[in-house]
Amino acid sequence: LMMGVVLLLIGISFKSVVAPFRAVFCLVWMLVMTFGAAVFVFQDGALSWLGWGQLGLRGSGAMSWMSPCISCSVIVGLGLDYDIFYTESVLEECEHGHGEKEAAIRALTDTANTISAAGVIMVIAFGSLLLCTTPCLNEIAFLLVVGILIDCFITTKIIMPASMYWLGRFNFWPHKFPGPAGASTVSRRHVVEVA
Repeated sequence: LMMGVVLLLIGISFKSVVAPFRAVFCLVWMLVMTFGAAVFVFQDGALSWLGWGQLGLRGSGAMSWMSPCISCSVIVGLGLDYDIFYTESVLEECEHGHGEKEAAIRALTDTANTISAAGVIMVIAFGSLLLCTTPCLNEIAFLLVVGILIDCFITTKIIMPASMYWLGRFNFWPHKFPGPAGASTVSRRHVVEVA
């Protein structure tokens, strides 16, 4: 249901069929990696060798049922926020006449530092919950920290720009943009020279 709402809202706001599916793919990928890491740590005991109870194997053998439920909506909200921020920047570059591939690169240079700074601030804020002795809060903190790190430093820096570069003119299909920057100037100059 949540991903259906994401598909609908992204499709309407960007007037695109492709952009919402790319956004949902990035969100699902991030959630799978995040929850997989949590299972690996808390249910398989991957970090038990640290001797730190907050990141150790759970005595019951499983995480609290509340941890994924509470953290999922926050992770999706933050991931979608960074996704929309980057995608909106790509859209603005396209509307200024840049080709879709160039727009993906220009948007990355414009948004990378802001997204990274926001991610680091959120990691510090949520990471403080790892210091408490309540297992459920430790699990929520781990899920949020890992989800934000994956989204800020892998999804928005590698996967999204690469997919937008690869999709090219189909990124915002069927949305149409003006020609490449400088094309109208060149065509006018050519007309003047011919005349």
